Amino acid sequence: MEAKIIDAQGNKVEMIDLNPEHFGIEANPHVLHEVVNSQISNSIKKTASSLTRAEVQGSGRKPFRQKGTGRARAGTRRSPVWSGGGVVFGPKFRVVESKPPKSARRLAFRMAWSDRFSSDAVVIVKDFGLDAIGTKGLLSRLADLGGTGRILICMHEKDEIIEKSARNLKLHSKKRYAGEIRSVMVKLIDGITVRDVLMADRLFLTEESLKQLQARMEVV
Repeated sequence: MEAKIIDAQGNKVEMIDLNPEHFGIEANPHVLHEVVNSQISNSIKKTASSLTRAEVQGSGRKPFRQKGTGRARAGTRRSPVWSGGGVVFGPKFRVVESKPPKSARRLAFRMAWSDRFSSDAVVIVKDFGLDAIGTKGLLSRLADLGGTGRILICMHEKDEIIEKSARNLKLHSKKRYAGEIRSVMVKLIDGITVRDVLMADRLFLTEESLKQLQARMEVV
């Protein structure tokens, strides 16, 4: 299995061999669904927390005498039926993590990249050739290299020029940038998840980030 490496102008530089056991696996929708769902669930912060009658502020003294007032009897102002009282069965902070088996996570990661390579959604560039920070320059370069939809740039190390050039290219429902580019996200290859790979319409890798990806495939 081979992949093409191009330069900043889109010209083919060389071909590189890819291990079919890592990049040529047929996708299993069930495994991908399980892993992506767990990643989405784990990314949601479950921090909502209401106060029970034991936690809400207020006196524990009986508000008024038991009989003779014509009102319903009450023992405390912190009762859930009183305004400002505690909440019954309200949400509390909790830690809920979904973690599929390690074998499923490894398989899903390889499946996701295999699907992207088989659908020609991955572009491997020798270098982006940007010398200065500029959103227009980055958009122009990505459009010339076939960038479209939601773009994920996978870097092997932090690159201030790329990161700052792409920082304002967020996803908007009705907004398009150069050509048909909808958003640009930059992440280190070590932090790429299955969800990131599948959500991107076009993935850009440098030659060095591809080497790191191949090394990660060996241990993932």
